[in-house]
Amino acid sequence: MRTSSNTALWNPTAITLWSVPFSPLFGAYLHIHNWTALGEPAKADAARRWFNALLIIMVFNGLVTAIAERVNASVNPAHFISILVFVLWYWLAAYPHARAVRTRNGGHYLHRSWNSALLTGAVAGFVFYGYARLISAVLAWCT
Repeated sequence: MRTSSNTALWNPTAITLWSVPFSPLFGAYLHIHNWTALGEPAKADAARRWFNALLIIMVFNGLVTAIAERVNASVNPAHFISILVFVLWYWLAAYPHARAVRTRNGGHYLHRSWNSALLTGAVAGFVFYGYARLISAVLAWCT
């Protein structure tokens, strides 16, 4: 099924690349919007499930990082979890999304502006950083 060339999408390859600094949570958020624009509600729901799972993992990783800092661990297990999650998200969600857009549109579609998406990603990153610092401070205060 070929999508209309006037369907505005974020570039799937760029989504993956921007998900390196901003996390797959950012990519899953954009996948929800792309799948919706492509008229694929089931795939948008799958992207929503990825988003929810990734949000839980990020909160968990913030807690793991705070604990690792508190006990002066030489290795932070959250880093390994993050890498594994990124690889899984790439192979199970990002790559199939890019392949579907390429198959349907052949690269011919309106490209959505990155301004609001990148601003949202930056703000979310600062919020998560604040969360991680807050958890570290609470653990330091409690112990």
